[in-house]
Amino acid sequence: MGDFEGELLGNLVEAPCPQCGYYVEFQLADAQTHSYKWCPCCRARIHLIDDTGSLYGAVADISSQIAELNDTLNRMFK
Repeated sequence: MGDFEGELLGNLVEAPCPQCGYYVEFQLADAQTHSYKWCPCCRARIHLIDDTGSLYGAVADISSQIAELNDTLNRMFK
């Protein structure tokens, strides 16, 4: 995993609790690793699942695009 991927997966996001709707904060990596979180409002146990793998695919796509941008910039300034 590249540095950018680690930074992206470390970002905090919020999603509503499926039980009470209170917004729970978690890292993107928590969803990628199928972690559990507790809702601080109703104490429901929330299982974060990326069952389609869309998060992993999106992170890989973004990382690839950043690498292409870096290559383009490097060619411009050589």
